[in-house]
Amino acid sequence: MAIDEKLILKWILLTIVVILGILLLRFFITPLALAVVVAALLYKVHKKLSAKIGQNFSAGLLTFLVLFLIFSLVAFGANTLLNELGKVYRIIQKANLSTIKTDFGFSLEDIVKYLTQQGILFVSEFVLSLPKILLLTLVFAIALFYFLRDGERLYAFFKKFVPLSEQQKAHLFEGLERYFNAFVKIWLAVGVLQFVIATVGFLIFDLPAPLLAGLIAAILSILPILGPYALYLPVGAIMILQGNVNPAIGFLAYSLTASAFLDYVVRPYFAGKWATIHPLIIMIGMLGGILLIGPAGILVGPACMVLILSILHSYGYVNKCGK
Repeated sequence: MAIDEKLILKWILLTIVVILGILLLRFFITPLALAVVVAALLYKVHKKLSAKIGQNFSAGLLTFLVLFLIFSLVAFGANTLLNELGKVYRIIQKANLSTIKTDFGFSLEDIVKYLTQQGILFVSEFVLSLPKILLLTLVFAIALFYFLRDGERLYAFFKKFVPLSEQQKAHLFEGLERYFNAFVKIWLAVGVLQFVIATVGFLIFDLPAPLLAGLIAAILSILPILGPYALYLPVGAIMILQGNVNPAIGFLAYSLTASAFLDYVVRPYFAGKWATIHPLIIMIGMLGGILLIGPAGILVGPACMVLILSILHSYGYVNKCGK
């Protein structure tokens, strides 16, 4: 087959543009990827709502509701955490921690000192990173608005500039759409399972508000890497500070193991199955993406693997047919 120099040049230019784009947007990939997922989840709602109140108002309203939900959860979580820490502090004041030994041979005082140091370090880092968090939240909100309002046009624009034949484009974007639909479905399914895991865990270990904890875990499962671990780790730490060391270890072992199994076994398996791609490829893309670009790699990494495989398959098909 003759070498098409123009096609090669197009691919070189496209590769350069993509690399430059990634370099420019590398700090914003996570909020952009999250905005894509949330926009996909809300897209059908947006279509129905926009038919009644218009594209701009619908996209703006849904973006506002998402931000309101996020800030409400953060405020609720912070308030609950502060209340529990207040209870812990009062318990610590009354107790002689140096005399309380765990089954592992170290005193509860040692645990409290370590957790206190880590807590102070976390708060300091959080305060320093607050401007960055606010900037990323702003990027997420703006991106979500435009993905909802202009999603179809952005998709058509990207599709137009891919240097492939119409048949190859159809195959390429069919693979990407199949993966993304599978990704959204498995994300929803994992969210339901995280709800069950958190609710059961809170019931087993006699923790308050199990249904609310399940709802928070389901919502947090949307967040890459952080996920429901942002719920389980503080709860486990509070249990330790209250002197319930063994139940805390049991709770953390149960919740973290079950969540990790869902994220790194169940998620890639079903994403691969529903997208008709081998789960190992999804797993490699997911882990490679995380190492390369951080949390957004959970979405972007497998999508890149699908893109590469689709391109290779397209050219294999062209070679086979002699076109």
